[in-house]
Amino acid sequence: MPERSSVAVEARSNVHPIRLRAVGPEGHLDLAAAVPTGRLSLRVERLRGANALEDAELRRLADARTHPLIEGRLTAASPTGEGAYRLAGEVTFRGVTAAVSGDVTLETLEAPPAGEAVLRGAADFDIRDFGLEPPRVLLLRVDPVVTVAIELHLAQGT
Repeated sequence: MPERSSVAVEARSNVHPIRLRAVGPEGHLDLAAAVPTGRLSLRVERLRGANALEDAELRRLADARTHPLIEGRLTAASPTGEGAYRLAGEVTFRGVTAAVSGDVTLETLEAPPAGEAVLRGAADFDIRDFGLEPPRVLLLRVDPVVTVAIELHLAQGT
């Protein structure tokens, strides 16, 4: 359910936090299969910051014209507790693929919309793993490690 799903990115700088958010990641997830599978994609243009300058800088850094999608592929999942999983996979950003892992929770909703599940998780990424150097603009210095949080609303069969 892309219209209810979101991705949030937070970067730290010496001046202020930089927060980006996007609605509409698309994909599928199957944790019940013998070999768990999943894919997620997000158009770079959907990520929005606090102002047009941040948005333009993100598109420039991401080389959004050449690489319009951020893509993730699940390669492994293991339960770590009730409704909790450790996921491993790959993320491709700017044409560079890096291995990632992180913990998520999966909650099946009882109230409407019944049959929907919500997957939530967050992980830290070092942008240098994707061939990027942290931006520096005048006095602004951005930390190379960013936190990416996901909230995916999943319908049965997605």
